[in-house]
Amino acid sequence: MAVTSGFFNSINGDRKYNARQIGMYLGKIIRSGVFSNPSTNLQVTAAGGMAVQVWPGRGMANCHWIDNDSMYTVILDDADLILDRIDAVVMRLDESDDAREVSVAVKKGSPASSPEAPAMERTEKVEEYCLAQIYVPKIKDDGTQEILQANITDTRADTEVCGWVTSLIEQVDTHTLFLQWQDAYQRYYDESTEAFETWLDGIKAQLGKDVVSTILNQIDGLVKRADGIDTWAMETDAEIQRIGDETEANTEDLKTLESAVQDMGEDQKNLEGEVAQIKEDLKTKEGNPSVLSMIIPVSGWKGDNAPYTNTLEIDRVKPTSVVEISLSQDANADQVRACMNGQLVDGGQTAGNITLRAFGRKPDMDIPVVVIIRGNA
Repeated sequence: MAVTSGFFNSINGDRKYNARQIGMYLGKIIRSGVFSNPSTNLQVTAAGGMAVQVWPGRGMANCHWIDNDSMYTVILDDADLILDRIDAVVMRLDESDDAREVSVAVKKGSPASSPEAPAMERTEKVEEYCLAQIYVPKIKDDGTQEILQANITDTRADTEVCGWVTSLIEQVDTHTLFLQWQDAYQRYYDESTEAFETWLDGIKAQLGKDVVSTILNQIDGLVKRADGIDTWAMETDAEIQRIGDETEANTEDLKTLESAVQDMGEDQKNLEGEVAQIKEDLKTKEGNPSVLSMIIPVSGWKGDNAPYTNTLEIDRVKPTSVVEISLSQDANADQVRACMNGQLVDGGQTAGNITLRAFGRKPDMDIPVVVIIRGNA
């Protein structure tokens, strides 16, 4: 062992320093990992098919640095025919004489029924830092394969396999990490919608065509009855006219017939109402839930202290309706943040209105949402 020191000006070449000595100086103040500002530094995202892309950014690996100044695309190996696997996109330091670099690389996992992510190599010459773990599902029955954003787990913040560069960072910007969560939510929404439509088709199949035909036959029967009443009323009017022309002495009979005509008119109205109701019931049985794209206006928030309230007018809402509200996929990062900071919850509903409550900060901007209304019968 020996005592060393630095750095000092060289006089006639008596002070020379190598990369390791410079790195030792940096190692005392900078931890290995990825710089956290901006939050997209070396982030891994889906790029279509079996491709992923590494965003521009900087990182440190054992006092050596890496700088990626543009989108860097990586193509993963084809998926397995039978089993799934987990690959890792890594920041790889190789200090061997024939390499001497920090690069972006892929560590391919082993296909298995319960696959595990490959371990990071940490040896004297090689150190690996995992930027993301990518779940590679087996090839689909139709022969296609694709990496979705929901298949990518961001591990940059995990100090066991990577971690953020610390001590020189003033703050950590995390808003773009919502990209993966939003994609996972969208997949869940699509799958839930498909499951509901499958359930609805099953209900229709259980009702069968005979039930619908029976209802239609009943409607036809009511219409025919209404037509018959119209004909009878016309004949009665003619008879009244004839009786009136023949004699004015039968006043009581005339009043009786007029009353009967009025009663028949009421019966006709009642039958027409029954026909309209049956038609409406049929439409309800064949209908689908209402899906509306709306805006929660910033101007609608009431109250000086939490919880704040905002009431939306929706004609289709009834007191017994089941109403679901979710953040629109068109929402930008600021609108997502405003929704989360507001801690929005259900505030109740009445005919034609739904109310939202904000237990957090009062939203300071319009928020786009999707409103699903079920049970409008």
